[in-house]
Amino acid sequence: MLRPLLLLCWLLLLPLPCLAQDAPVTTLAQDSLLKLNEIHQDLMQRQQMLAALEEALKQAKTDKRKELLKAQLDESQKQLVEQERAFEMIMTGGETLIRPEDEAEKKKFDWQNELLEIVQPIMSELRKLTEQQRKRDNLNKRIEFHESRLATINGALEHLQKASTQGLSEGALARFKEIQRGWQNQRATHQHLLGVNRLQLVNLEQDAAKKEKSVREKLHEFLFGRGLTLILALGAALAVYLIMGLMRATLQRALGGRNAQRRKIQRVMALSYQSIAALFALIALFYVFNMRGDRALQAVAILIVAAMVWLLRTSVPGYVREVRLLLNLGEVREGERIHYKNLPWAVVSLNLHTTLRNPCVQGELLHVPLSVLLELRSRPFTADEAWFPCAMQEYILLPDGQPAQVMQITDEQVRIRLEGGAIKTYDVPSFLATQPVNLSHGFAVETHFGVDYHHLNHALTQIPQQLEQGIKAGLLQRYGEGLLALTVQFERAADSSLDYRILAQFTGSVAARYTETSRDLQGLAVECAITHGWQIPYRQLVIHQL
Repeated sequence: MLRPLLLLCWLLLLPLPCLAQDAPVTTLAQDSLLKLNEIHQDLMQRQQMLAALEEALKQAKTDKRKELLKAQLDESQKQLVEQERAFEMIMTGGETLIRPEDEAEKKKFDWQNELLEIVQPIMSELRKLTEQQRKRDNLNKRIEFHESRLATINGALEHLQKASTQGLSEGALARFKEIQRGWQNQRATHQHLLGVNRLQLVNLEQDAAKKEKSVREKLHEFLFGRGLTLILALGAALAVYLIMGLMRATLQRALGGRNAQRRKIQRVMALSYQSIAALFALIALFYVFNMRGDRALQAVAILIVAAMVWLLRTSVPGYVREVRLLLNLGEVREGERIHYKNLPWAVVSLNLHTTLRNPCVQGELLHVPLSVLLELRSRPFTADEAWFPCAMQEYILLPDGQPAQVMQITDEQVRIRLEGGAIKTYDVPSFLATQPVNLSHGFAVETHFGVDYHHLNHALTQIPQQLEQGIKAGLLQRYGEGLLALTVQFERAADSSLDYRILAQFTGSVAARYTETSRDLQGLAVECAITHGWQIPYRQLVIHQL
């Protein structure tokens, strides 16, 4: 029984706080009524003033007087309209009717006025900064002007005082005195204005001294005023951008996927998301400026954004091409091959800094700006395509027949070690121009050997076989599996010898002994000739007697 009674009492007492909150509304309404009465009284007075101005305008005789009255009449009419709208807004709680003249005013768009309205807060701040100095300069100019005029007037009055008035007629004397009084009046006027301006300058200096703030006070005012606003605005913009970036990274990890189609969709989403994040960061910046009521910083930010848009307008086509590249829809695509800086590269990933790869170059990877790829074109490639004539630590044969070992390959230069240990450096184009032969993937050595004509009967049978067997045995002993093949063929019957062509093929494992292989072929051929008793001819000079 007690619980229902308590519940009933609580329900009855519940509306009382709501009723108690209505008391301030009556006070507000009374204030509004008083304000409405004041506005009505002001409207009546302005209407009377307008009537008086209209009557005076009708009776005005000169054009100058008419223009003055017309300007006053227009200003009074504007103030009357503003008061009428204020009366209406108080009555309707802030709303007002849309009038035809308001619609016409909205339809008119003057970009100069709009720009001036944006710049006005900045100009106001600049005006405040230079106001004291401008007033001081203006007063100094006035003082200089009055002093110069007084000097001229005093000179003229001295000349008038020295002038003799004897012999002047009564009319001429009266005119003389009238001119003198005029100059004296001018002197009195300029003396008065000079004194006023000097007093104004003194008062201005005293007022400036009173208002002068210390560096600490100015710093405190900036830090807790405009400086704080700027920090809050930049912090809000940065926070919004970073939070949205973190959300994007989380979303990307959640989606995953490494296939090309999904990467393309993710790239489109990432680019769109990044643009939206930048827009939201900009909105946060302006929101803080607006909430802090700093129109000057807001105007500066608007002008900076407008200037950036204006400067970037000519770059839009280039940005469109870069966006197409980022979306993997341009002339260069991921997983294809391009030619950049005289070298072939595989496009690993397209981004603001694109990653390129060449397996033969030291470090393999190269990061280049996306703009570099705008003038390039990629193509698909196969797994067996070469990326460079050689790789590091491989052996090459230069055009002059000298072997060398490749020590370093970068995207700019190639360093090789010649026989004897000397280091030689080429830039990449010069090295490629030499067209070096790669010995590390296998090579062949050719030499020629001749025997005397005394062995003509065995020149095509026993000698080639015995020569091949002897040389091959020696090469196998020296190079083992490094020897791939050996052939000995009769080449020609020369003037004083029967010549044979000896060709030995080696694997790349013996490339470091390239010069040694050539010497070994000749040495083993001579050793075979000694073993079998072959005579080695020498060049003979035959003189025929006629």
